[in-house]
Amino acid sequence: MTEILPPPVPQAAAAAPSPAPTETAPPPAETPVPPLPGAAPPPSVKPEDYGDFTFPQGFEVDDSLVGEFKGLSASLGLSKDQAQKLIDFRATQHQSQKTALDHQAAQWVEQAKSDKEFGGVDFAKNLAIADRAIATYGTPELRTLLDAYGLGNHPELVRFAYRAGLKVTEPGPVDTRSPALGAVDHAAILYPSTP
Repeated sequence: MTEILPPPVPQAAAAAPSPAPTETAPPPAETPVPPLPGAAPPPSVKPEDYGDFTFPQGFEVDDSLVGEFKGLSASLGLSKDQAQKLIDFRATQHQSQKTALDHQAAQWVEQAKSDKEFGGVDFAKNLAIADRAIATYGTPELRTLLDAYGLGNHPELVRFAYRAGLKVTEPGPVDTRSPALGAVDHAAILYPSTP
C-alpha cells in the first residue's frame, strides 16, 4: 500500500523563521457543510415558511422554543413535514416519560402505605404528622416542588418528614410548671417552717 505524504519542505523555507504576528487574524468564516455525494442540495427554507405546527391536545408549548425549533429546522433544511415528525416524536417521548413518572409516584404511594414504620392502619394519622413537619420546617416552594414532581410520595421522604413531625409538638396550652420542680406546694414556699 502506498502512503501519501506531504511534499518535502525545501531547506531554505524550513530554516526561515516565521514572521512575528502583528495582529490577531480574524476567525475563519463558517464554511457550509457540503452535501453528501449524490444527494440533492437542501432546499432553502426560512423559519417563517413553517407556519404553525400541530401539537397534541393538552401539550404545553413555549412559543420561544417553537421559534428556536423553526430556526434550527430551517438551518438543517428540513421540510415542514420532517419538522412536524420531529415534534410528533418529541411529544410521544414526553408523554411516555410522564406516564413513567406517574407510575413511579403510584408505586411510591403503595410502598408508603405498607411501610412498617408509618404505614398500615395508622397511615392517615402518620401522614398528618409528616405533613406537620413539612408545614413547620418547609416553605411553600418546597411543597410545590414535592407536589410537582411527586417526590412527596417517596417512602423515604415520608419517613424523614414523619420522624421530624414526631419532634414537632401540637399547639396547645402552655404548661407553666417547671418540669424540674414538678408539682409545687405553694404553702410550703410561703410557710417553710410550718410542719
